[in-house]
Amino acid sequence: MYVHNYCSAEDVEFLTGIAQGYSVQKDPQSARLSREQGNGHFKNRDYAASALFYSQGVCQADPGTEELALCFANRSAALVHLALYKECLADIRRALSNGYPKPLEPKLLARQADCLSQLGGAGEESCLPDRGGTEQLASQTGSIQGPGAVAGASAAVALRYEPSKGRHLVAVEDIAAGEVILEERAYSCVLIPEETVAPRVERRGVAGTEYRHCHHCLRPTLCPLPCQSCSFCRYCGEGCRDRAWEGYHHWE
Repeated sequence: MYVHNYCSAEDVEFLTGIAQGYSVQKDPQSARLSREQGNGHFKNRDYAASALFYSQGVCQADPGTEELALCFANRSAALVHLALYKECLADIRRALSNGYPKPLEPKLLARQADCLSQLGGAGEESCLPDRGGTEQLASQTGSIQGPGAVAGASAAVALRYEPSKGRHLVAVEDIAAGEVILEERAYSCVLIPEETVAPRVERRGVAGTEYRHCHHCLRPTLCPLPCQSCSFCRYCGEGCRDRAWEGYHHWE
């Protein structure tokens, strides 16, 4: 059987209408404003809030620009106060690779040396975990083979079939309370805006759920890495960003 899918003019008009008012284009002016707001919070020693505003600036700034470098550098200053040394090192690297002003480099390199000292000399690569996102399933479930084997399922269960019940899983070993018996990757996922699930919670500007989590693996992060093409999507690191782009985001 063949199914013909198509998008009509009405569909395009409807979807375009939904998108109006939600620009995801890079905006250097907004990036500068977010950075300045971050500076205000930094001066008040609210380092978590300043990191969130710097992150918004990071997402709004164009790739390879001085504004992006400044946002990364300022965020690294907030992260070192939060004792997030490995994340600080990553931001220092990104600031330098995006054209951070040469006259300001000494203070950035001094911060880098301080982070390395705090980490006992271990570099960024040895401290940051390889976040494989949804491609790496956490694992109490194993890959098993044999009659009744189920992909992503524990060896404690097996697939059975009976005419009266159809296909079903049965326990073939004792299963403890709370033990994971089946795990599989979600077909799709989306971050729910905070006001939808908790309308009474006051959001502090850029502190919503969609701003504080990786848009690929959904891990919480205070220092996301932006999509290089849009200002909305953000990730916990280069790994998730690249997987998202190659897998689906470049079609969105």
